[in-house]
Amino acid sequence: MTLLVLFSTVSFTVDKHYCGDMLMDMAVLHKAEACAMEKAFSKTCSVNIEKSSCCSDKQIVIDGQDDLKITWDTITLEDQQFLVAYTLSYVALYTDDTSQTLPTDDYAPPLIVRDILVLHDTYLI
Repeated sequence: MTLLVLFSTVSFTVDKHYCGDMLMDMAVLHKAEACAMEKAFSKTCSVNIEKSSCCSDKQIVIDGQDDLKITWDTITLEDQQFLVAYTLSYVALYTDDTSQTLPTDDYAPPLIVRDILVLHDTYLI
């Protein structure tokens, strides 16, 4: 899904160079290279002579989407209430609430009953 959103929002250009009716070069995101005939013609002529060339360049621009952001103005009040309630219930479902106090936290445990005579090694004979 992430790749679909990424590729639907990216815009790029496809540049094609034709010599006659034949596709000589195709480039994405940069200009297509000229064919050898056009390079030779531009090097030999020092003066710009307007002459029709058999070569042509075509550029295809593919625009991406810019309107993916949903604004709150286009969503109805009922939809907004549903989204808020769903988000709050989802967050409450998966949060760990460990801040609850146990009712026995405030009470101290009773003292352990020990036999004092055995503890002090005092025996009546």
